[in-house]
Amino acid sequence: MKETIVEPMFTVGIVSYKNYNLIRDAIDSVFIQNYPNIELIVSNDGSDDFDEQNLREYLELKRKDNCNIKIIKINNNEKNVGTCKHLNIVKSMATGSYIMFMAADDAFYDENSISNIVQAFTENPQSLAVCGRCGMYDYKLEFASEVVPVKEVYEKLENLAPEEIYKELTTSMFIPTAATTYNMKAFDILGDFDENIFLIEDWAFFLKMTRNGYKPLYIHKEVSKHRDGGGCHGNSAGVESFNKIFTIDEIKIMEIEIIPYLSSFPKKLQKRLKSRLKFLKSNYTRKFLYNEFNRKEKLFYVIAQFPYLVIELIKRIITEYIGKDRFTINYYCKVALYGAIYTSFDFEQIVGSFLNSIIINLSCVMFLLYAVLVPLHTLYNLVYKIYNKL
Repeated sequence: MKETIVEPMFTVGIVSYKNYNLIRDAIDSVFIQNYPNIELIVSNDGSDDFDEQNLREYLELKRKDNCNIKIIKINNNEKNVGTCKHLNIVKSMATGSYIMFMAADDAFYDENSISNIVQAFTENPQSLAVCGRCGMYDYKLEFASEVVPVKEVYEKLENLAPEEIYKELTTSMFIPTAATTYNMKAFDILGDFDENIFLIEDWAFFLKMTRNGYKPLYIHKEVSKHRDGGGCHGNSAGVESFNKIFTIDEIKIMEIEIIPYLSSFPKKLQKRLKSRLKFLKSNYTRKFLYNEFNRKEKLFYVIAQFPYLVIELIKRIITEYIGKDRFTINYYCKVALYGAIYTSFDFEQIVGSFLNSIIINLSCVMFLLYAVLVPLHTLYNLVYKIYNKL
């Protein structure tokens, strides 16, 4: 009698947060898979649009026509815990040998997606992750504007050693997470997603993976569709809040996964990364904290940032002024004006009249630049628009 071969269990974790209205595309793409041993976990991260009863009815209806889905589980977090903790919860529920996390508004590319991924793991059992190609689709998942990774990126994944990929990842995250599947043993070796981080689970985890001598296996197969309008891809809802959390995560990732490991890096790259962290912290304060400061806090912030503000304004004027960032110039000049106003009142007795006069003069110069440049910028934009219409 011929022995029956049982394929490894493959877990698909569909994770939802305020996008339940799009979840059926993701579910349908799982139910068309031709791989014979699938576990499906659908999990909501505390959003109020999640209709669990409706979901259960839909899953049971779909299951009647597909015997490849062996296990179905549903989870609904009482509150929003963030991407990293949410994925850890889903992972803890999984029984598969491999797990792919899919946003509820994305989908598999075709019926062969899981089979292609499992084949890659079977041929390369030492791999901790497999990443394929991901199409960047429109809102209806009908037309792809591009497919990632591009050649320059996948050649890095194919040809560079893990340590070299780690250095590349310190400056940009280029691995297509929406087309990535994890071997469950990756979490035994590297640990869970870092719950100190709220949103950006992928960059932190791949930094840890490559730093420890592993890299994802790349396959030339399109495995997923990424919908326009996701968390990092065109979503305009809650932009201010999203950007604030995203910036905090960037700072934490640099402090946890990059800065402590710079000793083997070239000096130029070390300096660049340290400057990047300093810029992120300064930018976070400027964008998200400054307007909440009281008068005294604003004064001391301007004092601490004054040399940087002067240098930054000069750079902006030289390299970015024509046709570009009016609002950045607007900000720096207004901050300088606040500094001039505050220092003219009571700062002289703290630092002395000489330093006080220098600060006031520089502030006034910046304010005069503001007064001249903003009208010029407005005139330039008007001429530019008229010219384009001719």
